[in-house]
Amino acid sequence: MAKRLRYLTRAVSFFALSLLVTSCGRYRNADEYRKEKVLEELARLNSISGTYSGELRSRVSGQSLGHVSIQLQADTVAGKTPDGTRTEERPLLRTRVTYYGTRALTLVFQDASYESSAGTVKSQASVEKADKSSHQIDLTGVVHGNSFEGA
Repeated sequence: MAKRLRYLTRAVSFFALSLLVTSCGRYRNADEYRKEKVLEELARLNSISGTYSGELRSRVSGQSLGHVSIQLQADTVAGKTPDGTRTEERPLLRTRVTYYGTRALTLVFQDASYESSAGTVKSQASVEKADKSSHQIDLTGVVHGNSFEGA
């Protein structure tokens, strides 16, 4: 009986130790896990980074309004965690749109979102008018391989 109890104690101890090692072996701590997630998201955003150019057309008439160039760039920015206790990096997608009409006009969107399953990119920027009021500009498009189709 004592032999069985010793065997059972060793088996349970071995099982507990192996469970502890496998659960701790995957990620050493929460910071490394968060860093890995940031790198994964950055890689996803890098997959669409680049410059897309083409013709801008009116939604109403379909008439050409001029040439446009859209640059998507993956980046990281340091910011406070939601609980405000520390600073950590978070990935973001910067969007730069240059419209070549009668003169060149460039808009910079600081933080765009990208839905990889649909290929959808969404950006917003606020532009100040001459009368000091602001106007919200939305850019929505879909990335298909090397092309960007949007509005």
